Amino acid sequence: MLQPDLIANVLSGYQSFKNLPHYIAKGDRVVVVTSQALKELDAVKQLVALVEECASVVRIVDDVPAEPRVSDMAAIASALGDEPVDQVIGIGGGSVLDTAKVLAALAQGDLSLEKMLSGAPLSAREGLILIPTTAGTGSEATPNAIFAVPEKNNKAAIISHMLKPDLVILDPFFLESLPKPLIASTGFDALAHCLECFTSSKANPISDFYAFNGAVALLKNIRAVHNDPHDAAAWQKMLFASYCGGSAIAYAGTHIVHLLSYPLGGRYHVPHGVANAMLLVPCFREHLPSYSGKLAQIASSLFTAEKRSDLDMSKRLMDYIEDLSCEFELPTSFAGCNLSSVDVDGLMADAMTIQRLIENSPVPITPEDAKNIYSQFS
Repeated sequence: MLQPDLIANVLSGYQSFKNLPHYIAKGDRVVVVTSQALKELDAVKQLVALVEECASVVRIVDDVPAEPRVSDMAAIASALGDEPVDQVIGIGGGSVLDTAKVLAALAQGDLSLEKMLSGAPLSAREGLILIPTTAGTGSEATPNAIFAVPEKNNKAAIISHMLKPDLVILDPFFLESLPKPLIASTGFDALAHCLECFTSSKANPISDFYAFNGAVALLKNIRAVHNDPHDAAAWQKMLFASYCGGSAIAYAGTHIVHLLSYPLGGRYHVPHGVANAMLLVPCFREHLPSYSGKLAQIASSLFTAEKRSDLDMSKRLMDYIEDLSCEFELPTSFAGCNLSSVDVDGLMADAMTIQRLIENSPVPITPEDAKNIYSQFS
C-alpha cells in the first residue's frame, strides 16, 4: 500500500514509455486499464508487451466505456475480483484514467466504492501509473475521479490526493492516431481547466503558474496538432498544457464551465469535452469584467503587439477562442449536439446542486445566470 506524495514523477518525451520497466518490480501483479478501441492500437500493444516482460501477473481491463457511470465502475471492480494487485496502469482518456485511479484505491481493500462516493477519506492505495492518450482531461494530474449518475441527471466525484499517481508518462507516441474531433474537444476541455482555475476564487500562486502556462501552451499549439496529428513537438506541448490544467485543478478548481457542462453529460450524455467547448466562451462572457484582469494576462502573452485595456484584451481572447471553436467545427448549439429538445429549467436545477463548483466561482452564480447561458444554445 502506498501513500503518495502530492507531486508525481513525470516521464516526458516521444516513446518515453519504454522506461516503464524501471518502475515495475519483478514479481509485481499488474492490472492494465484501457478501452476496447485503444487496446487495438500498436502503441498500446507495445506497452502491454513491455509490462508482460516485467510483471509476474498481468490482467487487462479493456471495457471502460466513454463517460462511465457509477454502475460501470462497480461492474469493472466486481469483475476484477479480490485477487492481489501491486500496480494499476491506466492508459487512455479521462474515463480510463479515472477508472484506474479508483481500482488502485479499491485494491488496497479498506474502502468500498460506496464509501468513497460518500466522501470517506482515502488513506492509501496500491501503485498507480497513468498514461494519457488525449491532451485534454488532465486526469493524470488531478485528485478527482468523475462518474455519471443517470438517475440524478448529473455526475459524482471522488476527490482525494490519494488518487494522484506515482508516475505520469506524457508520450506523444500515444496521440498520433487521435481523430480531429477528439483533438478539438479534449483540447478545449484542457483549456477550460486552465482558464477556470486561473480565475477561480481559490486561485493561488501555484495554481496560477500551472493554469497560465497551460493556457498559453495550449492556445499556441492546438491548431498545429489539429492540422498535423503527427507533429510530435506540438503534441508534447499539448500534453504539458493538459497536465498543467489537471495540476491547477488540484490546487484551485474549476467553476462555471464545468458547473454547466456536468448536467449536459449527466442528463443528455453530451461528451464532456464537447460540452465544455460549447459552454466556454458564453460562460466567461456572462461576467467578463470580473475575469478580465486574469484573462488579459493570457491574451497579452498571445497577442504581444496589442496594447489595450484588460477588458478589451479579455474580449480579444474570447473572440480568438470562439474563432478556434468554429474552425474546428465544434458544436455551438444543442442541435449541434444532436439534441432536438432540451429542458433548460432541468439543466439549471441540476447545475445549482453542485455546490463545490459554485464555491470556486469568483462571482456569485445564480440560477438566472445558468438559465441565460443554457438558453443561448436553443
